Amino acid sequence: EQNQADVPNVFTLDTENPGLASVTPSTALITDANGGGQFTLSVTFDEAMNTGVNPTLSFPSEDPSQTLSFVSGTWVDDTTFEATYDVTDANLDLEDIDIQVSGAEDALGNPQVADGVEDVAADVFNIDTENPLVLNLSPPEIITDDEGGNQVSFLVTFNEAMNQDVDPTI
Repeated sequence: EQNQADVPNVFTLDTENPGLASVTPSTALITDANGGGQFTLSVTFDEAMNTGVNPTLSFPSEDPSQTLSFVSGTWVDDTTFEATYDVTDANLDLEDIDIQVSGAEDALGNPQVADGVEDVAADVFNIDTENPLVLNLSPPEIITDDEGGNQVSFLVTFNEAMNQDVDPTI
């Protein structure tokens, strides 16, 4: 006669590949003011990951390499990886920068699928370290003493919208 035995689950079957949940920048717009500082991208996955395997972050469409230099990457917890970059003011203007995340694996060893769609976060941040250019400087108009003193007025046209609360120095 056989005795019945209760056997606990001895293994876990996980055939799901981990997915990219989100990529969050430390700032949505890198400007001249960020030059000389650092910028981070926080990558969140949809399940617990193997924190011994760092993902690779790349830029599949736009090239911010003149402005961003990878410094380090670290796991903040088992679902969030943070990449840190040094920021250089390279007089660059890039919009809607995409991030591709690849090479990660979940806590049970399933690899992240790199298909160019599911592993890409679109339009994550922008860079505008390009300095404005003067497109046109109109000739001065001289106002005589009879009209209120010696004043010279210029009409300056720039290549981009300017902060109207700040008067430029000519």
